[in-house]
Amino acid sequence: MVDEGDRAPDFELPGLRGSERGVYRLSDCVTHGGVLLAFYPCDFSPLCKEKLCTLRDVEWFEFQPEFSVLGISQDSLYAHEEFIGRHDIPFPLLSDTDGRVTRRYDVQYDYWHRQPGLPRRAFFVLDESRTVRYRAVATEATEVPDLGPLLDAVRSLSAPKSD
Repeated sequence: MVDEGDRAPDFELPGLRGSERGVYRLSDCVTHGGVLLAFYPCDFSPLCKEKLCTLRDVEWFEFQPEFSVLGISQDSLYAHEEFIGRHDIPFPLLSDTDGRVTRRYDVQYDYWHRQPGLPRRAFFVLDESRTVRYRAVATEATEVPDLGPLLDAVRSLSAPKSD
């Protein structure tokens, strides 16, 4: 299990930002600032839509341009493309189709809607060294992690360092 204070495992996944396809490596994404990993079961479930659209609408991401958001599910790039187009998602959605990243972070359901291994709703805030500064993992499928502590963790990344 990846917990607060641990160094987050690196990974490389195909993803989509807008209509642009690419390969995203976590170690490349953290070099310019912190990263929020937002795991979720699937693009078109109602709670996932709500969670991703809430992240889209949180204005403080705009004020921290060095901070990145990566959405991760087991959906294909084709599903991501449709979802991004319908909901104007401004950050990359990554495809963990075989579930290996979900398992490395230990955020998978045994079964959810008769599908094994789908990601739970989970947030990981990572600093520039890939240290996990915040972790929240939903235990129930209908639970959405609270944004208050998430916002605090992101703000702490940009707070002045004291000597």
